[in-house]
Amino acid sequence: MQGLSKNPFSRPHIEIHKPAWKRMLEKSSVQLLIALLVVMFGIIIFKYLGQHQGPQLILNTLILHKGQLDVIKRSTLITQTDDIVRSTDNRKIINQWKSLSACVPTTCPDAEYFNFIITVTEEENIPHNDLILNLIRTYKYWNSPDDILDFSKALTDVNNEVDTIGSREVTKAWAEIVKCNGKCENVNMLYFDMIKAVVLESSAEE
Repeated sequence: MQGLSKNPFSRPHIEIHKPAWKRMLEKSSVQLLIALLVVMFGIIIFKYLGQHQGPQLILNTLILHKGQLDVIKRSTLITQTDDIVRSTDNRKIINQWKSLSACVPTTCPDAEYFNFIITVTEEENIPHNDLILNLIRTYKYWNSPDDILDFSKALTDVNNEVDTIGSREVTKAWAEIVKCNGKCENVNMLYFDMIKAVVLESSAEE
């Protein structure tokens, strides 16, 4: 049997080793890429949490304001809210929360709840923050003739933004406040209901 002839043009296989410095450079590049991805992911998570801490704080505050929780549910909600407040690492929010939480076991005046909502809205990244702040301004100035200019501007801004949002719940809540004209016994609750509607609408938009 005739043996196979070797290809005269074939060359022996030569294994090429990369220099050590090149291997180290490639390894360092991969590690750097992984580190950058981790940092970018951390930034995205931080921004996401920043966008959702504020609204959650306001919603928790509104639940506490209603006062319809048993002692276990209320304690759980207070603890959860305290954790969120501390995670913001914002001194203004922390101090305002201390003031509010100190009177929760008894009966906090509505002003404490409004002040906490104002602080969170100003300090955190909350959608429609101008609407919430102007809304509370109308509450403060509604029956104050000395502040008619501030009241009129705030009310106009709220009315325009409500029209822009176009939410049925927000529009309905605003209509109730306008109808009340600052004279209803439950006027404070109407404002809290509208703040809730605005925050929930903002969450639905995301």
